[in-house]
Amino acid sequence: MAETFEPGVYKTPVINHCLNCGKHINLAGPADGKDTGPPDDGSLCICIQCGGVMAYDAQGRIRGLTEAEMDNICNDPAAMAHLGQMVQAVRLIPKMN
Repeated sequence: MAETFEPGVYKTPVINHCLNCGKHINLAGPADGKDTGPPDDGSLCICIQCGGVMAYDAQGRIRGLTEAEMDNICNDPAAMAHLGQMVQAVRLIPKMN
């Protein structure tokens, strides 16, 4: 996933669709604005349409979270709070346009 759309935002190498609502997802960028490079296997993806939480695999495809990933997030209060804030922020985007 090396092609850059703009600084810190990367095009996915495959056409992805949200597993929840079907929204076309072809860009990935950091939620906190800090460019750490393209997503790795296990990097989270939040759908801009519905706020669904998924993850990227090693080939840049979107997949559902594994049970272990869900447990790790749910057992980490800081991660849960951060994820909740990111989902809430994403859900506000369509209302701002």
